[in-house]
Amino acid sequence: QACGILIAHDGASATTAAAGDRCTVVVKGYCEGANLEGAVVKGDILVSSTVAGQAAKFAGTEVVAPFAMALEDDTANVGDVWVFGLFS
Repeated sequence: QACGILIAHDGASATTAAAGDRCTVVVKGYCEGANLEGAVVKGDILVSSTVAGQAAKFAGTEVVAPFAMALEDDTANVGDVWVFGLFS
């Protein structure tokens, strides 16, 4: 179950965090430039994608709960989202 969106890490890879990396994660509120599956549009509810580190449009058949909402249409798989506060 996703609980937030990774926005930065201190690891060696430019694109993928690894075990032991310190990570910065948005767990509630506004997140700029989230990694989104293609065809996400403003207002879509989001769940974890089958691609690691990416959010996908909620189809209603997933067994995981939605964790965010798209605030804009994706552009090249990037867009701003609002992360639901699962810990409040």
